[in-house]
Amino acid sequence: MPRLNADVSGSLELVLAEVLNNIVKHAYPEGQEGPIEVSMHTRGEDIECRVKDFGRAMPNEALPAGIAPDIPEELDCLPEGGFGWFLIGELAKDLTYTRRDSTNLFSFRMPAGLPIAANQTN
Repeated sequence: MPRLNADVSGSLELVLAEVLNNIVKHAYPEGQEGPIEVSMHTRGEDIECRVKDFGRAMPNEALPAGIAPDIPEELDCLPEGGFGWFLIGELAKDLTYTRRDSTNLFSFRMPAGLPIAANQTN
């Protein structure tokens, strides 16, 4: 199994958490369950990820703009949501979304920065 440095693995974990959270909150209506498939593989210095679900389509069947919400002067008033797609767009590359029949397909590439090898150590 390839080893990643802590920065890359942390970024990958954050992106996947945001993507999966959005599927659970928005693709499947409240109370409905459904499968989510995640696959990852390495290609050169990158990790390519694909996420598939069978829930509702994204609005306009397109990726959100990923614009960060305004930050208020009083940090106690930070919005609870709205940062997810901004973070995904900042950390991941080559984001794509397609809707085929009743399936959502989302893919992205995570630059690892170093060749990924099975014997790599931190």
